[in-house]
Amino acid sequence: MRVIAFVLQEQRAFGAICRTLSISGFCPKNLRPFGSLSIPISSCVTVVPAETSEESGKESKDGEPKSISWRIEKLPRGESVASAFQNWMGDGLPIHRGDIFHTINRLRKLKSTKRALEVMEWVIRERPYRPKELDYSYLLEFTMKLHGAAQGETLFSRIPSEFQNELLYNNLVLGCLEKGLIRLSLAYMKKMRELGHPISYLAFNRLIILHSSPSRRKAIPKILTQMKADKVVPHVSTYNILMKIEANEHNIEGLVKVFGDMKRLMVEPNEISYCILAMAHAVARLYTVCEAYVEAIEKFMTGHNWSTLDILVILYGYLRKQKELIRTWSMIQELPYVRGKSFVPLVRLEILAEQELWLEMASKKGLKSTEQFNSMIGVLQEWSNY
Repeated sequence: MRVIAFVLQEQRAFGAICRTLSISGFCPKNLRPFGSLSIPISSCVTVVPAETSEESGKESKDGEPKSISWRIEKLPRGESVASAFQNWMGDGLPIHRGDIFHTINRLRKLKSTKRALEVMEWVIRERPYRPKELDYSYLLEFTMKLHGAAQGETLFSRIPSEFQNELLYNNLVLGCLEKGLIRLSLAYMKKMRELGHPISYLAFNRLIILHSSPSRRKAIPKILTQMKADKVVPHVSTYNILMKIEANEHNIEGLVKVFGDMKRLMVEPNEISYCILAMAHAVARLYTVCEAYVEAIEKFMTGHNWSTLDILVILYGYLRKQKELIRTWSMIQELPYVRGKSFVPLVRLEILAEQELWLEMASKKGLKSTEQFNSMIGVLQEWSNY
């Protein structure tokens, strides 16, 4: 159960690989210059698969939704989750722990922190089953996210001591780090060592991210040393973060060194690792090496993740692989949810008909961001130069 919780915390703390790529320097004329690569470091941890609507829209034969999650998601704004639970139980349906965990996972994906907190507050208050450490862990997570570290600390002190163990302490540390409270998180990590609780690699990942700016980077070796002293095995996401830091500095030598250390310690790279390597080599105009890493991305892809597909669109643009680019764009269009930002690279690349893409983007996603208009202005400027 704790392993499950740590995976969920990874999703909470870091999000997707690519909230989106910033392509402000992309030149559509020859596909080569790219300006700066700015995938957020905090996004180099996990891949978020395309959202499906089947999970939330399942209905029984008589038309009533199967899951309590569906009912909570459909609640009008301002209506308490208690009404959904009461209606559910009024229909003679029990509330199991699995129902709550499914609901929390759905609400986390939807970024409905307030609703998630309401659910856990109801569970702790009404006790449809006996709460365990994971239930209190969720309660602590969403309390800190919504109300801050101080209220999280107060809640932690009130949780029964039998549940104040490894998982809860790790959540407390991650909550503090998410708020940028480094000293406070270090104090709790010290307390964990005194109590003999293992520290999650996610805490060290977050510490590295918080020290990734040029003025703080000198602290990263100390963090890695402490990680080793605490016998915390670096995760693939740890190396992805370290590689992204080097990529942001356009330090190919440092990037390759981190990747070499990763392979030497037999930590298996994932598609995020190869996305970082491919983009960095593309920016450095090392296209032959870039192409090799693109092949690795294709090999290691786990399903059709919009983040990876977006990056492949840009990489195929660099490599002038129009056939593969159009094939990847077709895959993106088949996803249940196509993000508005996925249209932007194609408009700038001029691979497809820009005006048709612009109209499709306007009809499907609406024109809401400056980046969308900037992309079309950039194309029009290129036309005016001919």
